[in-house]
Amino acid sequence: MHLGLALGAAGGSSLSYGDEWAGAGALDSITLNVIVLNPSLSYKINDQWSVGGGVQFSWAAFEQSTARVTAEQDTDWAYGYNLGVMYRPTDKLDFGLSYRSKSEHSFDADIKGTDLSVATDVTVPEIVDLSMRYGVREDLNLLASVQFHRWSQWDETVLDLGVTEMGGLAIQRDWDDVWKFAVGADYRLNNDWRLKAGFSYETSPQDDSSKQWVDLPVGEQYRYSVGASTNWDDIVVDFFYEYADLGEVESAKRSPGGNFVGVNGTFEGRIHFVGVNFTF
Repeated sequence: MHLGLALGAAGGSSLSYGDEWAGAGALDSITLNVIVLNPSLSYKINDQWSVGGGVQFSWAAFEQSTARVTAEQDTDWAYGYNLGVMYRPTDKLDFGLSYRSKSEHSFDADIKGTDLSVATDVTVPEIVDLSMRYGVREDLNLLASVQFHRWSQWDETVLDLGVTEMGGLAIQRDWDDVWKFAVGADYRLNNDWRLKAGFSYETSPQDDSSKQWVDLPVGEQYRYSVGASTNWDDIVVDFFYEYADLGEVESAKRSPGGNFVGVNGTFEGRIHFVGVNFTF
């Protein structure tokens, strides 16, 4: 039996359009950061089967602004769990199946310079992951993964200003579930270093341009990554670089409620990630 503890960023995003673009009245910047503390416990049943589970303590910070209104940062805690099972039929072949529950964060941010606040909920969907490792040689492993992200649970985002006669402004999402397919390789260069490379493709949760919104324009994703790992005494250090091609997303949508100027255009996303992981 083993006890583990993980701390890392589970997701989030940040967009800054500035206050001079055509849609500044709808949004000029938005930031969501999610950090998860995940204690877990695993148990080896026999040489072929292992099981595990954990509890997720998710902390999130959210803030957004338009050309006229700034909602100050608000934070929230949410809780969930994760389960997993591993099966090793041979020394060269491993299969893994894991489940992570959804978490829901509720924010109530003060609007700067007023007595008002804006309340909204953000959902992080449940994820099912089926993975595989195949040892081609002692120094080379091939990896594959298929993930199911249940984004169809996110039908809309409601912005509630707390004014009863106005009600909440609903941003229609109507997202579809997302599939993510990934392949990779892990190569032992020598006794000190391992080299890694991978590629993944993610389906689009929303292809209808009339339901795209400026806070989160989404489409298909292609990700390319390389990395290396080494050991410092009992610490495993992973260095990685990832390039994410988010493609072009068309938007042809009016503001929530249809009472304000809409945003029509094309959004292009290209993101570079550089990171370091430490495993004790």
